[in-house]
Amino acid sequence: MPDSWEQIRRVSVEVTGVDAKNPGLLNVIVQLSAAPPQEWPHRFENPVGTDGTSTLHQPRVNGSRVTLHVEDDRMREYVQDVDARIGAANLYYEGEVLPAKSAKAKALSDERDEVTRRVTEAQRIADSL
Repeated sequence: MPDSWEQIRRVSVEVTGVDAKNPGLLNVIVQLSAAPPQEWPHRFENPVGTDGTSTLHQPRVNGSRVTLHVEDDRMREYVQDVDARIGAANLYYEGEVLPAKSAKAKALSDERDEVTRRVTEAQRIADSL
């Protein structure tokens, strides 16, 4: 594989206070196990195959953290939604991104091998003249 990959997971959840713009919401930080690769956050923030309806306020990935604005009585639902999004983003990365990266790396390697083969063969011919 071109990249070292380990599935992203939720490590902790911290309620950091009340949202200044909307006092009916709490600010929540979900710590991830690592900063995800470049392609991962888009799928997390735009899930396919999960309803995402519990998060009226879109969660955002920033490095190894997810920020949420949560209604007090829906904390469990919001965190479960984050977990579902993490799982879906991991599956997307493993099923689509990694295979594409591997195929691209193999194609580049094959191309380099072909160039080396051609140069070696041409030099062999040149040496025999």
